Amino acid sequence: MMNNICIYVKLKPYVEQWLTSIYGNPVKFPKCSMENDEIRHWLTRVPEGCLPQMKVEGSVAIVLPQSKRRPPEVYNYLTKSAQDCICGMINNNFDSDLKSSVKRSVCNGVPIMKAVRAFMKHHNISLEHEETLRQRINRTVMFYKRKNLNFFFFDAKINEEKVLQKEG
Repeated sequence: MMNNICIYVKLKPYVEQWLTSIYGNPVKFPKCSMENDEIRHWLTRVPEGCLPQMKVEGSVAIVLPQSKRRPPEVYNYLTKSAQDCICGMINNNFDSDLKSSVKRSVCNGVPIMKAVRAFMKHHNISLEHEETLRQRINRTVMFYKRKNLNFFFFDAKINEEKVLQKEG
């Protein structure tokens, strides 16, 4: 069995905590996943004169997918813009999971902050990021509101919670 070859990307701490709670540390995406397809697409050979990428503080290791066409022993380098693409994909997946989980709970009558805390607990995300995640959801609601779209029960729940916070 071969050793795993990894790439390293920097993510926000709560996104890294979410990612490693699902895929382990180092992160190993499922064999035929869209994440591995995206990584494989952007991998190149290490440019001449460059050193292979090493783990730096605040980065997460992602195991490179095995491929006959692009073996990770040869194709194991991501340019800065390719790293940005991988991070963007991971952030989109995080946002999608967060919003769908919280929306489902809110539609079932759970207050937004309780739903956010449950999501965080489920994914081993430190509670120090609670306000940040609430703000991420709030920005989405405000975006939809500006476009005259109803984001289900979120708008009413956010306003209701603001009133309760002011009264309490």
